Amino acid sequence: MPFQSRNHNPLAQVVELKSVVTESEQDPGRYALETELGIFEEEITLDKATISVGLTKASLSLAIDGLDIEEKTKFGVHHVPSQMMKVQRRTNIEAGIEETKAHELIASGEISMLTPTGKGSAARSGKTTHTAKASFQEESEVQIEHLPVKYVGNDTWRVTDPAGKTLDATYLNYDRLCDLKTKDAKPNRIRTVLSVHAKAKDISAVVTHDERFFGDRTKLNKEKVLGILVSKALHEIAEEAEYRGTITFSASVATNEG
Repeated sequence: MPFQSRNHNPLAQVVELKSVVTESEQDPGRYALETELGIFEEEITLDKATISVGLTKASLSLAIDGLDIEEKTKFGVHHVPSQMMKVQRRTNIEAGIEETKAHELIASGEISMLTPTGKGSAARSGKTTHTAKASFQEESEVQIEHLPVKYVGNDTWRVTDPAGKTLDATYLNYDRLCDLKTKDAKPNRIRTVLSVHAKAKDISAVVTHDERFFGDRTKLNKEKVLGILVSKALHEIAEEAEYRGTITFSASVATNEG
């Protein structure tokens, strides 16, 4: 019996999540979990206010019943290999150079060059020490790959922008998130549950139009207050649990009743 998918996207203009689970024809009991995930910056209306809502960071979590994840099949695993480093070196040297001049009274030209008065003796000599300084620096360059959807452990993937900007793209286009296999006990029901959530601090909310407030004096406080209201409103739309600072935007459930 094939998996049946149900997608819950109450704010699809901000976060849209879909999933499909298909069984391998060559190896029954093994499955591929393919996922579509779009996160966008969009305007929503809340109590006569128009607010531009976006996420700067989001998490995609997976829960499974009756299944195990196949080893080495998780999408977005950042395995760090040994790297060749490009190194630029500059040498810093600080040294004292001692310059010794023997004052010889052989010719009057030489004596006048050393002493303004032209007086001296054969035993007289002088030493001049000069100090030269240079800097020492070592610069290294390592190219690091950014994974927009990165596996971070505990069956969770983190979605980020390399420049830390608001997320506004399709990040998974039915990519294979992982492979699954049925547990040895052969349960009556097998299920995958994907969800997208974000912390309130990672949700940007900018008021673009508001019919209730006028004047610049209220602008700063208004945006702070409405930012909190938006976070709570999004949470209430997405799920009924008590608001605790994390908002679940979307969920996708795929079930096979056997």
